[in-house]
Amino acid sequence: MPRSNSESGNVFMFIMLGIALFAALMFTFSRGAHEGGGRLSKKQAEMAAMDIIAYANKLERAVARVQQKGISENDISFDNAFVSGYDNASCTTNTCKVFSTGGGNITYQRPSDSVNDGSDWVITGANYVKGMGAIGDETDAELTLVLPNVTETICSQINNELGIDGIPQEFQDSATTPFQGTFSSTPELIEENGGTALDGVSSACFEGDNTPASGTYHFYHVLVKRP
Repeated sequence: MPRSNSESGNVFMFIMLGIALFAALMFTFSRGAHEGGGRLSKKQAEMAAMDIIAYANKLERAVARVQQKGISENDISFDNAFVSGYDNASCTTNTCKVFSTGGGNITYQRPSDSVNDGSDWVITGANYVKGMGAIGDETDAELTLVLPNVTETICSQINNELGIDGIPQEFQDSATTPFQGTFSSTPELIEENGGTALDGVSSACFEGDNTPASGTYHFYHVLVKRP
């Protein structure tokens, strides 16, 4: 009988040890998942960067489909079920809605985990890319897609995929005002600080300088270039 009690005690001890080890393993796994944004492998970063670029191009084509239906650029709506602030009072049918089968026929796709700080895409009519339109004319804002606060690794990989050397630092502020049908007459200028790497470039990733701040990284893609 004493021997039986000893064996039972050993079994209980092994069970408790197993529970403790399992808890430690789950803690390590959970912490790794939360820190995954800075721990992507090179292959994962390449795939994430290509996904971002591919979605930007896909959205550009969807906007073009809406325009081909005779919809004015001011009547385009990016209203969706995930992010608020994109209601366009001028759009009253599905034909002018990018995220509708009757319009752009594209599904809103939230950014993947680990590529940024969780911020959603921003579609705005308040930025102008230097050299994109007529030379010297900085009043016609482009319709621009922005993915804020991507990681430095992802930013670098995006530019590598696009054939851009390094990560240019932006010179001035850039806007993230949701598009509701109106283009700013005094748009924020996207250009490189002390260089020309972003001049006339429709898609790139840059480091902020003021707003957004230095040390933060942001992807932009021109959906509609305006004269």
